[in-house]
Amino acid sequence: MAGQGKKPHLSGYNYGAISSLVLTADRSALPRRNKEPNGAPTSLVGRVNPRDMGSHVQCETPKDLEKKKKKASDGQDASEKQPAKRKTQATGFGYTDIIEATQDVEGLTY
Repeated sequence: MAGQGKKPHLSGYNYGAISSLVLTADRSALPRRNKEPNGAPTSLVGRVNPRDMGSHVQCETPKDLEKKKKKASDGQDASEKQPAKRKTQATGFGYTDIIEATQDVEGLTY
């Protein structure tokens, strides 16, 4: 292992000597791209007819409409079969509202 301490000889790789050797590609044969968008806003006058907006829309019914209708009607029938919910009993010693409950307390003194 006699060559471990030596640095490699790189003097032939300096920028001044190599920069003149860089070749550029011949772009004359490549097609031009003049019609690419450049980001500037463009007007649609003359290209779009406002009457045609939405002309390609197609109205379709859902695929399983009959199933959904049947399921919805079954749900309504089931709710009609269930008995009506009982009214909740008034809690708080038989009073139905706060005013009625406080009328007895107004005259009390401690």
